[in-house]
Amino acid sequence: MVLSSWRSAKLPPGVALLQVLMLFGPGLVAIYVTGVNEGRAGIRKLLCRFLIWRVNIIWYLIVLLGPLLLCIASRQLSLLLGGSVNKLQSLPEVLMAFATTFAIYFFLNTEEFAWRGYALPRLQDRFGITKATFILGIIWGVFHLPLFLMKTGHPAGYPFPLYLLMTLAMTFSFTWVFNNTYGSLLLVHLLHQSLNAWAEAIPFYPKATGSLLALIIAIVLLSLAAVAIVLVKFAPTKSFQGQNASLL
Repeated sequence: MVLSSWRSAKLPPGVALLQVLMLFGPGLVAIYVTGVNEGRAGIRKLLCRFLIWRVNIIWYLIVLLGPLLLCIASRQLSLLLGGSVNKLQSLPEVLMAFATTFAIYFFLNTEEFAWRGYALPRLQDRFGITKATFILGIIWGVFHLPLFLMKTGHPAGYPFPLYLLMTLAMTFSFTWVFNNTYGSLLLVHLLHQSLNAWAEAIPFYPKATGSLLALIIAIVLLSLAAVAIVLVKFAPTKSFQGQNASLL
């Protein structure tokens, strides 16, 4: 993507196909490293986390509707403060945009196998919840750095420092969901793709609004949520060892 943005000619097909690694790379690496370190049993345990679905329905509402409220609140507060936002499509078109984007990312995005499936449990064991979340937030943000090296910058118009702050703040919500759903990869995957899809259907990013204000408001709201989560100590620390089988 970076190379193609800086040259007029199309990239060779083989090089262009490397773009899919942005989606599949994290999951493939997580599975490979798990296999090297823990063998087939470790891979099975990692994949089984995606099958943990028997959680209180409130968590499904949080991960699917929480991002919607974030997008709406960011836009509305931006308007109240004198900012500009783009005109939304009709409700059916908004829902169609959400459903299409959500479906694509649900099946193609494998990041959560790496971030919450592999990295977070190990980081929490070593550094504790808060420090582990902070470290993972930095890693998650830097992972997207290639997008900011494109000729016109990030396609959505994010400045990298603000994007890093946003992903760092979001990571605390992801840890909170993960720890409260018995280490469910499914729930954090739904949250991740819900954020992607609602931000596409009801955008608050700079390229859509023509302003940084809505994005800054979103970061402030996510940061307040992160502070609240830290103050309530996330959740009672639980070991996820041996819980997968009982929850499938």
